[in-house]
Amino acid sequence: MTSRDVLLGIGYSDIAHDTVAALRIARQRGATTIGITGSEVSPVARFADIVLICSMASPVHLPAESSVLA
Repeated sequence: MTSRDVLLGIGYSDIAHDTVAALRIARQRGATTIGITGSEVSPVARFADIVLICSMASPVHLPAESSVLA
């Protein structure tokens, strides 16, 4: 992975540890990182250069993973 590469990380909850680890490594190596997640405070959002927030209200007060997966 170099500065000529892009890594896309997708994670919608606080348990996206592997995704965050991959984003960290990619950034350390100079790659551009893009994160798709459900909240601007998620770990994926904190470690991506470009963040796409896909949030949607859920009737059970849990993150709606369907919006991120779509």
